Amino acid sequence: MKQFAILRFSKLKSLQNVAASGQHTWRERDTPNADPQRTPRNKTIGAKGSIQLVEAIKARHAVVSEKISATSVAAIEVLATGSPGWWKKSSQQNISYFFERTAEWLNETFGDENVVSMTIHFDETSPHLVAYISPVIEVASTTRRRSIIVGTNPDGTKRRETKEFQTASGYRLSAAHWLDGRKKLSRLQTGFPSPISRPPFLKAGVRRWRRGQTARSRSTTTREAHSCRPHRPMTRSPAVSPTWVTMCWGTP
Repeated sequence: MKQFAILRFSKLKSLQNVAASGQHTWRERDTPNADPQRTPRNKTIGAKGSIQLVEAIKARHAVVSEKISATSVAAIEVLATGSPGWWKKSSQQNISYFFERTAEWLNETFGDENVVSMTIHFDETSPHLVAYISPVIEVASTTRRRSIIVGTNPDGTKRRETKEFQTASGYRLSAAHWLDGRKKLSRLQTGFPSPISRPPFLKAGVRRWRRGQTARSRSTTTREAHSCRPHRPMTRSPAVSPTWVTMCWGTP
């Protein structure tokens, strides 16, 4: 049976959404699909608990120099896992390798300052890693041109001149920097398996979408993500979905 690597991104558009997600991640509310006897095996690096998570996101937002828009994405939730069959036949060494390499990839891709928390769940059907990213990017200083009124002409019309203004460097929130558009999602998809594409993990496999195709991007649960198959018809472009995108691809 083919094995699949699964990578899901969810845009959390408010701190309330962040808190609600954190309550699920740390089992602060009823989680029927989690085995409470195995929950103590879960491991967290960084912020732990929904309260700490929100505070960590807010602390990272504090470096943002531009005004944060009400429509800005507060955080990105990332789920990384693989097909249930792979976990069942893998050794503890291989499982540890998967999570170590995935954590490294997240830090390299989003910046370790932005990766505020990573939790590995062992209390559900398939182990998986859940990470929270504060989507802060650095903005370089730029030069902008603007037409301004500098006086009045003899005929009464306004006299204008084009002047250059230097904008300061700083930081802003931008989930779009990583997630908006086919090319960006394709880079994430092809970049994710590269550090784990050699044995003992999954080989690099089928591209999730091809030029001219639409793509299936919805998944609301780990179980739905596991149902992804590269050979299934694709129904939605990942560039269309404003909230979530799931990518999965398997061994040849």
